[in-house]
Amino acid sequence: MSIALTIFFIALFFGIAQYLSPIYEEDFDNSKSFAELEKKYRKSDWWAILYLFTFVPLLTILLGWIFQRIAQVRNILFFMDYERICSPEFAAWCVLGLAWAFYLLFPFFHWFSQKVLKINLTEYYQYSDLRYGFDNRVVGKWLGTFLLAIALLATPIFFNTYTIFYPQRILVNQYTTLKAKDYQYAQIEALLKVNFFQAPNGDIKNSPKYIILWKEGNDWNPNWNGLPDLADQALLFDFLSKKTGKTIIEVELIEDYLPH
Repeated sequence: MSIALTIFFIALFFGIAQYLSPIYEEDFDNSKSFAELEKKYRKSDWWAILYLFTFVPLLTILLGWIFQRIAQVRNILFFMDYERICSPEFAAWCVLGLAWAFYLLFPFFHWFSQKVLKINLTEYYQYSDLRYGFDNRVVGKWLGTFLLAIALLATPIFFNTYTIFYPQRILVNQYTTLKAKDYQYAQIEALLKVNFFQAPNGDIKNSPKYIILWKEGNDWNPNWNGLPDLADQALLFDFLSKKTGKTIIEVELIEDYLPH
């Protein structure tokens, strides 16, 4: 499914780019034909592939690790006297890192191509435009602007997402909220261990996790709050059980539990 979705989105991107910024061989005054350009620059495509599938993933992981460490230092400096704290997990930080990696690496790709590999970028862009059917420079500017906007928007959201378990209260700030919500431990309706998840198509999936149900009707899922490891969840919920005096209830599906 993930491979199919990837292929679909790549095809969608190329389709939109070709529709919005089409390019044709007669658009160029250069005397060189596409066949000549392809013969000269076809091998340069490997540099683009190396850039996309090696340098970008490596920088994504590095930035994800850096962002996560910054968040951990932030926790130590600004959130004092807490019992437990949860912030976005490493995979989530890597999503943020991906947006920054694409944006930050493009100037390096441009410089390395021109200065080190000695690629004539004017000719290479002509070859690339004709090969893929759209103006790469125009589409690149659109994509760069979009990625920068996403990165600038997502960065404060990610760093402002956390759950803090203080001795007397719980602060929850989700991705979609600007202000943390303050809960008391007395507002916990139930502590659940849920063993299975029912997918939208009706299939039952083995997906053990712990969940907090609040008396107001909503829930807190540690999988979405930087605590995907079941052993870590068990430690946290053992603490919550002792704090609230509530027994952890084990159910097959969350729908099996009806609040009393």
